Amino acid sequence: MIFVALSCATWSNNHPKIGENEKSVDWLPKEAQNISYYKTYSYTAFEFDISEEGFKKWAAKWSFEKIKAPKAISRYNSVTIKMPKLDNKDEDELMKEFKKYQSTVTATIVNGYYYRTPPRGNGGGTYVAYDLDKGRAYFKSSP
Repeated sequence: MIFVALSCATWSNNHPKIGENEKSVDWLPKEAQNISYYKTYSYTAFEFDISEEGFKKWAAKWSFEKIKAPKAISRYNSVTIKMPKLDNKDEDELMKEFKKYQSTVTATIVNGYYYRTPPRGNGGGTYVAYDLDKGRAYFKSSP
């Protein structure tokens, strides 16, 4: 039984389900739009546009806090976009390239809601955020 479970997990990790700018998916509310995702057994991240009320209804099982200081959450593309090669660049160029990469794979929210499970020893957990200014929800989870 353990072998079967490990085999399924390994297969899932090597065959991610990926979508970008989808109009809808069957595992999110009908109101969700512009959906992008990356899903495997060990890492799931997605983001989508939805109203604040729609988000609160979808995310009712989590206890959110109102964001008081900027919060960052990894985006769905954080495992597919590789960091650029930084060889032979001066410090200013390195920082510029790194900031560009970081802004592509991370959403920073200053006005909205945020939830995080208590930290796990292995780094796993669930993160959920909503950006009130963009009307965009973010979700990331790993076991």
